[in-house]
Amino acid sequence: MTRKVLIFGWDGVPVRIINEAIEKGFLKNFSRLVGEGVYGAIDAVLPIVTPANWYSAFTGVKVDKHGVPNFVVIDRDYRLRYMSISDLKVPGLWDYIGSQGMKGIYVNIPISTPPPKINGIWIADEEVMKDPEPYHVHPNELLEEVRRLGYKIGYPPILGYPREFSKGIREVEDRKINVFYELLRRYEWNLAIYIARSPDYLLHYFLDRPNYMDEIFTTLKHLDRWLGKFMDDFGEETSYIVFSDHGNKVKRGYINLLSILSKTDLLSLRNRRRLKASWLRRSSIVRSFWGMLSLGFRTKISRTILDRFLEIDSPTRIITSQINWSGTKVFPLFNVGGLKVNIAGQYKYGCIDFEEKEKIIKNTLQLLKSVKVEGKEIFRDIEVISSNDPYIPDILVEVDEELWFINVAGGNDVSPLIPDMLDDNKRIDINTSRVADHIREGF
Repeated sequence: MTRKVLIFGWDGVPVRIINEAIEKGFLKNFSRLVGEGVYGAIDAVLPIVTPANWYSAFTGVKVDKHGVPNFVVIDRDYRLRYMSISDLKVPGLWDYIGSQGMKGIYVNIPISTPPPKINGIWIADEEVMKDPEPYHVHPNELLEEVRRLGYKIGYPPILGYPREFSKGIREVEDRKINVFYELLRRYEWNLAIYIARSPDYLLHYFLDRPNYMDEIFTTLKHLDRWLGKFMDDFGEETSYIVFSDHGNKVKRGYINLLSILSKTDLLSLRNRRRLKASWLRRSSIVRSFWGMLSLGFRTKISRTILDRFLEIDSPTRIITSQINWSGTKVFPLFNVGGLKVNIAGQYKYGCIDFEEKEKIIKNTLQLLKSVKVEGKEIFRDIEVISSNDPYIPDILVEVDEELWFINVAGGNDVSPLIPDMLDDNKRIDINTSRVADHIREGF
């Protein structure tokens, strides 16, 4: 009998939380798996973000080779571009499996719409919750079956009261995994992959909050029950791999790359007054509505008056209208530590000749290494890629684990992160309630 492999991804879970969950008895099946196999910490690649790391795991190469560094990047015309699995430049595990005549079942792999035409079944992921459409399911003949089983694309928007939000996330995850399980039972497969993204959503808002850590452990316990069901039903002829793409940690502040670059001749900001936060931008109703839109749709209206002037999206997102592109030498390609040289001919208003690129990168590195907080350098790791691909950064930076990235014109280089206090009677705010973000160490 051909041996099978089942990969169960737990997005964003740090090894510290796994160890604590094991000690508290929440992960009985995972503990059983550990006893029969190997277990330890993993180290994410840069940038420390979901698409970059899952696709590195499934292709075996870093972002400069596979081509999907983030959910969103800035394109040649300085517009926000939504990335997808279609941007992969190298084969994935599913391609190797298919080339050997074997079949796979792949469900909920991030930004995988439209799914590749593989030998097997694929239900794609997208950044908004909706019923599956033909462009989410391969082969299309399975669409009605997937709908009847109750599958939902995406996850609930980040809003509502904390426990209500947690319950909704878990219910959607359980429904997704149940469909995955039914497909495993009904169809032939050699490799199966499911990515559970619910832990990362909850860790961002509840990590180390005493009143809500139980929501994180309850979610992990749900995933552990499914792991046990897989192990019991698919037996010893199947190998099981459970791992995360990165970890999470509570942050104490933001590092503002846009501010740092704009204080030199490397980046130029538009000479206009940046609007102060208005009642509309602070409105929970507007934020809630915005959170229900797909990330792809938000990028399509990124240059409208609404987005440009109200700036109601995440504060860690780049507002492209703030930058004077014709006077900018280096810019954040995306919001998590990727920098790109503004090369003439590669970008619409590129002002740097290709021969100058190495010099600009050198000047940027010197600037980054000079940035210190309390006498300590805050950039832990800097990788120079110098890619000719417009969607791949020339420089990748890792910031101190207690900080995270923000890109706001006119802001401070470093600013404190002071999240909202949460209680059962206070609604979550997608921006101000966030307490934790990504670190390299997963499990």
